[in-house]
Amino acid sequence: QPKLVLDVIEEEYPDRYEMLKEKISLLGRMFTHDEWLSILTKSRAEHERFLPNRHERGRGE
Repeated sequence: QPKLVLDVIEEEYPDRYEMLKEKISLLGRMFTHDEWLSILTKSRAEHERFLPNRHERGRGE
């Protein structure tokens, strides 16, 4: 499985990773549950064209 951006930051810059985790925690509290749902839904829609369609996912293509 490929490493995510945060995985690389954690390995290469552990001191800054800790600070980043704190900031991300603050970010999570800045929005309500409904606002996060809206944000994530809109983000997903923007990336939908880059994802394999549901039929392809089931066939392992």
